[in-house]
Amino acid sequence: MGLVARSVKHRNISITVWCIYKSVVRYHLEYSTSVWNTQYQKDKLLLEKVQRRFTRLFDDLRPKNYKDSLEVLQLWSLEERRHRSDLIERFKMA
Repeated sequence: MGLVARSVKHRNISITVWCIYKSVVRYHLEYSTSVWNTQYQKDKLLLEKVQRRFTRLFDDLRPKNYKDSLEVLQLWSLEERRHRSDLIERFKMA
């Protein structure tokens, strides 16, 4: 995420930064989530902290809380995405 923050100078909420985040940062956070699922709350919070830092990159979203900024960016929290991937894997097994 530091690479994204350093390379993008104009940090308005744009499709470019959003696509960079989705393709680079979130990919690493969700790597093999269906196999490696965090069990401890501290690990979940540590992963979620990365996405929180991304939402604070934008000046418009700094005063908002985390959930509101996710709605503006049209993103889900990593916990919600983890639950969704678990449901998809269970559906594939049935």
